[in-house]
Amino acid sequence: MIDDNTLELMHLVIDGSASAAQREALQPRLQSDPEARARFDSLQRVMRCIESVPDATPTPCWQPTYSATSASRALTFGPSTK
Repeated sequence: MIDDNTLELMHLVIDGSASAAQREALQPRLQSDPEARARFDSLQRVMRCIESVPDATPTPCWQPTYSATSASRALTFGPSTK
């Protein structure tokens, strides 16, 4: 079982928010724990897949609309009334 600290370091590295010290701290753990290495590799593959998906622009009928008459002044998404 992978300890919580190692999992946290993995996520920080995958997210790109890890410090140099955190990246360095993860390396020996990945080298000594095959389960941790497999999980980290799997997370990296998932992130590459996610990053390969192109950004999408919503169709005009699903653009955000703002209702000035709404008591809460909420931003809603739905079919355009224009």
